[in-house]
Amino acid sequence: MKTWHSRLLFVVMLAGTLGVLSMVGAAPGPPPSGRPKVRISFQAYKGSLRSVAFSSDSKKLFSLGDDENFTAKLWDAETGKHITTFLGARIGKKRAGEKLSEAIGGVAVLSPDGKRIASAGIDRSIRLWDVATGKKLATLEQPEGGLPALLLFSPDGKELLSLGSTSYLWKLETKKERLVMEGLNMEGTNQRLLKAVAFDPRGTPHVITWDNWSNPPSFHLWTPASKKTIAVSFKIPIHNSVSFYSRDFAFSPDCQTIASALGDGSIRLWDAATGENTATLKNLPGQPFDLMFSPDGKLLTACYTHPRKRDALPEDPVRRFVCIHDVATGKVLAKLEGDPDLILPFAFSPDGRTLATGDGGSKITLWSLPSRYKAE
Repeated sequence: MKTWHSRLLFVVMLAGTLGVLSMVGAAPGPPPSGRPKVRISFQAYKGSLRSVAFSSDSKKLFSLGDDENFTAKLWDAETGKHITTFLGARIGKKRAGEKLSEAIGGVAVLSPDGKRIASAGIDRSIRLWDVATGKKLATLEQPEGGLPALLLFSPDGKELLSLGSTSYLWKLETKKERLVMEGLNMEGTNQRLLKAVAFDPRGTPHVITWDNWSNPPSFHLWTPASKKTIAVSFKIPIHNSVSFYSRDFAFSPDCQTIASALGDGSIRLWDAATGENTATLKNLPGQPFDLMFSPDGKLLTACYTHPRKRDALPEDPVRRFVCIHDVATGKVLAKLEGDPDLILPFAFSPDGRTLATGDGGSKITLWSLPSRYKAE
């Protein structure tokens, strides 16, 4: 299974065009009564698909993946038609006129309006690029710390959060940064491990970490405020599942509720202000992982794994499916099966009409979602 953070970790350079794109699936149209419908499914990369995100108007789809180069691409979110490709340089190589430090790195993210890309180079600097022209707009020099491991725009696109061993919140108009957190790590279980991050509608970032430094080890919600970072400790039961390999936490769109899936077969909802458990979704179809809220906060997607057959061979693929849950009741409203059998949710469109999923490989599938569901 792909790690949660690896879906986000690729730098891009703006150049080039896409070669061959193969598409299958039905033409756009309304889904059947109460059920999601595959609108289109297409091969996006020769290698692995790493992340998918929608622009704020839900019209464009931004993807990161692996062809011969680290590559970002823009797609029409309604039809799946390719718009443009942004290529990253191979390790140890560069194109004519290209600075090696700009070409190689690990992070890229699309701005909410779909007009800019922020990326990080191996020199630890953050660069902003114009999507339409490919030109560099600005360079942000980090005062200290290593290569940013994750970048995230604020909802209005005016600020940029860079997370890593030293984390900063940047005001893009002035290019001024503010230190918000230190000691954050992206993998391993003996450190301050990143579990989830999001901006609330007011533009305040929220970060969940697993802290082995604390006594006893526990989960914390960090809210970088105007003068200091506030941490709320969560009394979350651990069931041998402090894992880095899935999104076992998710923020609601307003960041007031947190969902967790930590190994006991349930999904728990938490009050972000107090750390109190407010609800528990039980009687689920398996052990949930890879959680994601819909834009209105009323739905929650979760991945599940089909039980392996007794005669299954070690090399047989793991079969997974996605359930769309009603947050208020926990009921399964829809079950999405992948093709062949591996499916991972990547992103809801902001208008709530589309869900983008991956197949664990190189394919993107766009699902048209109904306005009303009939429970499974």
